[in-house]
Amino acid sequence: MFLLKRKELISESVTNYSKLFSFIRYFFLKRKFKEVTTNYIQPYCTPDDNTENLIVTYHNLKNEEKKAYLHTSPEFPMKKILAYTSFKKIFQICKAFRDKEDTPFHKIEFHMLEWYEVGYDYKRGIDLTIKLLKEAFKHFEKEINTVEKWSVSKIFKYVANLDVLKLNQGEFFYYLVDKIEPFLKEKELVILYKYPKYVSLSSKVKGNFSERFEVYYKGIELANGYTENTDYNRQVEIFEKKPCSFDSEFLEILKNNMLPDCYGVALGLDRLLMILLDKKSLKDLVLP
Repeated sequence: MFLLKRKELISESVTNYSKLFSFIRYFFLKRKFKEVTTNYIQPYCTPDDNTENLIVTYHNLKNEEKKAYLHTSPEFPMKKILAYTSFKKIFQICKAFRDKEDTPFHKIEFHMLEWYEVGYDYKRGIDLTIKLLKEAFKHFEKEINTVEKWSVSKIFKYVANLDVLKLNQGEFFYYLVDKIEPFLKEKELVILYKYPKYVSLSSKVKGNFSERFEVYYKGIELANGYTENTDYNRQVEIFEKKPCSFDSEFLEILKNNMLPDCYGVALGLDRLLMILLDKKSLKDLVLP
């Protein structure tokens, strides 16, 4: 009985993942994006303080132990592709890995879509993300009826009467989870944009705010995007917060002005599929 049920669940999941991946490739290829691939094992860790890599140990022919990291996203390798080639639009469907993430909405190993487009800022990323999600819902015979856009400052003031510029990073995430995300559960698709500088990641910063956005569906975070930082000195500051992230090659790219102005978006495909299939947990998406 167990094997029979397992057979049904795996068959359903494999079919639906294939359906979703095929749709995504069609969506981007018809818009003249080039599909790319990058290495999952990287010599550098993520610079994001709130994300932890899985560490890989291996041995060379001399049996010397080496250490590397399974990537948490293909962000920096994909930016290197933009720097080293003439490609203006690239996307990737890949696996990503994050330690200490095992909840109904998190997995240690998960599927990610990431794309970059040269010559545009995060506003273009917002528009394309909305189009992608609306078409994905239709592909699975569902519909997005409402889309709301809130600046982070406005939603914190409206929901919790808080000024985000008077919060620190820890307080920001506490109130985001405690106050803002419960509010978002009552809505369909919501775009939060213009984050405070202290949670800017590698996005372009203007004044006290960053050109960053996140996408939620009924309170579940689906995507994160931003206008990419091209400032060498600021990137050094970002890497110095987490020494294992210090990617000297990427810094040389920035120092030589090789990274073009662009935006990037990362979208969690397992969460999207969970929503499209009306599942309650990522654990309901069963793969062998």
